[in-house]
Amino acid sequence: MKNHPQRILYFSILLLFTLFVIGELASQDAIAQTHKIITDTSPSADAQTLLNKAEGLYGEKKFDEAIKTYEEVYTKYPNWNQSASALMMVGICYDNLGQKEKAIEYLEKASKEYPNLKNFSDTIFFYLGLAYYRVGQKEKAIEALKKSVELGEGVRTPESYPYKSAKEWLAKIQSEKSPSATSTAPQIVKTIPVIGAKDVDPSLKEIIVVFDRDMGAGFSWTGGGPTFPKTTGNAVWRDSRTCVLPVALEPGKYYRFGINAPSFQNFRSKEGVPVEPVSFEFTTSGTSLPGSAKTVAPKIVSILPQNGAQNVSPSITELRVAFDQEMGGGFSWTGGGPQFPETTGKPYWMSDKKTCVLPVKLKPNCTYRLGLNSVSFKNFQSANGIPLEPVVYTFNTGSQ
Repeated sequence: MKNHPQRILYFSILLLFTLFVIGELASQDAIAQTHKIITDTSPSADAQTLLNKAEGLYGEKKFDEAIKTYEEVYTKYPNWNQSASALMMVGICYDNLGQKEKAIEYLEKASKEYPNLKNFSDTIFFYLGLAYYRVGQKEKAIEALKKSVELGEGVRTPESYPYKSAKEWLAKIQSEKSPSATSTAPQIVKTIPVIGAKDVDPSLKEIIVVFDRDMGAGFSWTGGGPTFPKTTGNAVWRDSRTCVLPVALEPGKYYRFGINAPSFQNFRSKEGVPVEPVSFEFTTSGTSLPGSAKTVAPKIVSILPQNGAQNVSPSITELRVAFDQEMGGGFSWTGGGPQFPETTGKPYWMSDKKTCVLPVKLKPNCTYRLGLNSVSFKNFQSANGIPLEPVVYTFNTGSQ
């Protein structure tokens, strides 16, 4: 009986240790179920084809169809690194459809399943932060943007996207005062025509924007070039909340301009708070093919190396993208960090005005990821000023 207390102590310690091990295993299993583990960075041809289909639908603004296809990518290839992009894009598609809560739901899901995916999770948290901000959840927006900046620190270059934009938005939101009738930005409550409208009657003589409060006397209808409507007079305030721009529209044409811009913010409340910049775009109706053709967004007909290509020769000295129509001469090769190729010169356009070339120096055994246009940069535009929908461009180099 002398050893009885020692035996009790021994079995007590053994029991505690067993419970600890079980708890740790359960905890690790829970984490594994929450966080996706990326094991596939070299997709099958079917996976890449499906993703390209989703991106094509997104480019055509067929957001409902794009959602289904992105979800198919995510479901069929859960351990592929591009599944993170697919899940995020579902949220962005819902945002484009105006379903803000649904957008947040999918962006939150992406942030939880892919919280630390190098060179990508920061993008998820960036869009999540903006989604929170748009519905007035500033504290959550700040938390998500801080995470985006943290993930980009030391990985992205200071000027790269989304690192720079995340820092700017974070500073902006943190500097804002607590919500009140006089400190928050004025909101647009009505426009004529509706932003994004198709088949607008070209006989419309006025573009009208109505705000949710009394405004100052200034205005900034921003933009220029072929997508800015021809004006027939000066903009005027019809009342303290309604501003009118007299115009002469053309049939079968795409229009795009801004209500305020980063550098021009004269649309302000009477207290002096500026309206957040808004992109105003619409298309007029028209029966003639030439007129209608002017409203079609450019499409990529070829890209070298191909999107998603494997074992690309690192000796290649340029990236080339060709479009289905003449372009305006600008470009937005977007991205940054180690996945953006080192450039050896400035991008330029071939004489056909359809092919853009980016001189590069590639490294062997590298994964490259960049973009043609992005949410913030859309300088790949047709000669008529219609921007290319953002395209994610990836490829891997071989050993030689």
